Amino acid sequence: MTKYSISEKGLFKGVEIGTDKIVLSHLQYADDTIFIGEWSRANVLSLRNLLSCFEWASGLKVNFHKNCLYGIGVSHDDVALMANRLGCQVGSLPFTYLGIELEENLGIDFKSSFIRNIGNGRSTLFWEERWCGGIKLRELFPRLYRLEINKEAVIADRVHFSSRSLQYNWEWRRNPSGRTSGELESLQAMLSQFQFDGNRPDGWTWSLGSNSSLSVKQLTRIIDEKYFADLHSVRCPLCDDDLESVGHSLIFCKDAMEIWDKVFAWWGLGNMSNLSLNEICRDNCSASMTKFGKKLE
Repeated sequence: MTKYSISEKGLFKGVEIGTDKIVLSHLQYADDTIFIGEWSRANVLSLRNLLSCFEWASGLKVNFHKNCLYGIGVSHDDVALMANRLGCQVGSLPFTYLGIELEENLGIDFKSSFIRNIGNGRSTLFWEERWCGGIKLRELFPRLYRLEINKEAVIADRVHFSSRSLQYNWEWRRNPSGRTSGELESLQAMLSQFQFDGNRPDGWTWSLGSNSSLSVKQLTRIIDEKYFADLHSVRCPLCDDDLESVGHSLIFCKDAMEIWDKVFAWWGLGNMSNLSLNEICRDNCSASMTKFGKKLE
């Protein structure tokens, strides 16, 4: 309840996910909790205060020194500074949680999976982006890049294309010569083989998607296949017939059911196989305790 309260009041800011901007602030499994939020000093202080309030309210001790703080897209020094304020350890990626190795990018090379799809060339940097041959042109033609006056030029600044031919608009500090002129010939030969489309804007294609576009459904499938193809680690360790949960492990697992059937028969409560966990607790607990007390007498 405290966690929801400080989130609603903006004291702890989670991260927004997807186009619907769903806010994710924490994940819980059994007695483990992972807090997820924006990287800021205010967030760390709010988290520290939240955990301190939990200690005071519950009487339980939070072992800050056993917890870890992880930062994504921030320097190690920043993580160390925040961890010192929180009183916890500095964590490093990847790390293992519930048998799953978690990485900064989920182990999927997202950066390389997006490929520039060139249309009119007005929003793609000519030298600085990977759009032709999978490598930046400044890395492929370093001598020409040093001669370039405007290193932030877009494709349309350097290449004018029509249905018949390409025209180049170079701006050099001096005319290329020697090896540099050889680079220019190679560059223009490469560009002549490239297919431009001046009738549409530049865009992106996603190499991991079946239809070249990014979708939550396809991304979910990829993550499931990568991490959850083998569900054995999250299935009941006793019967392996269902996923492990509180209700299944304590009540409905066939091994647990054998024990509970004997206990319920001893208490005279009949068969419990068709009851839900809530029904068992609501309808049978008081009766069972009464009968159990009489048997002890």
